Amino acid sequence: MRRIAFGLFSLAAAGSLLLFVGCTHDNALRIVSINEDQPVMSDLVDFGELRLVIDPEEPPEIIELLQTPEDIVKIELQYLEYGLGLPTWTPYTAQITNIKVRFAENPVAPPIPLEFTNPIISLPANITVESDVTGDKTTEAYFSLVPARWKDIEFVAEGYAQDSREDDEYGAIASLKATVTVEGIDAVHGEAVTAVSDVDVVIGNFYDDPDRLGQ
Repeated sequence: MRRIAFGLFSLAAAGSLLLFVGCTHDNALRIVSINEDQPVMSDLVDFGELRLVIDPEEPPEIIELLQTPEDIVKIELQYLEYGLGLPTWTPYTAQITNIKVRFAENPVAPPIPLEFTNPIISLPANITVESDVTGDKTTEAYFSLVPARWKDIEFVAEGYAQDSREDDEYGAIASLKATVTVEGIDAVHGEAVTAVSDVDVVIGNFYDDPDRLGQ
């Protein structure tokens, strides 16, 4: 009788351990890289040209165009949830639903003191990251790290952007650190998953090829 009781206790303990291990996912989601681990050079304004031919015998009329570009970058994600105790046909997946970006001055000699109207950007996302216990598989996606509207409010409206392509005020204006927080849920057990990483962002006025407006 004691052997049976001990065997049942051991089986229950093993089952509890298996369930606990099977649902362990702390720090399972991680950001492998943002912008391939390179600083993001964020231009405040892009210049282009529109050529209007009114009279074929006359030179075309050139109209200068400008726009504030958004900075879309690549993000590489990895999910290391191993999913013990579940059927092998039910892989763990992290469904990313939101990406938050918090901007702050880079502590390494920022060119100008800044006070942001809105230092945090929240972006909806729809990215599926399937788990891989080997750590070899990653998922690549793209998101707007520095939206054009944010640059318009924080920099362009404050007079930091060039007025025309002829202005010779090229160069960096601000050195920022962007803290990216990826948020979502595990599609199997429904619990929240997050991952955080930083990337350097240099805001400035950089040379534009007028034939590549919007590229």
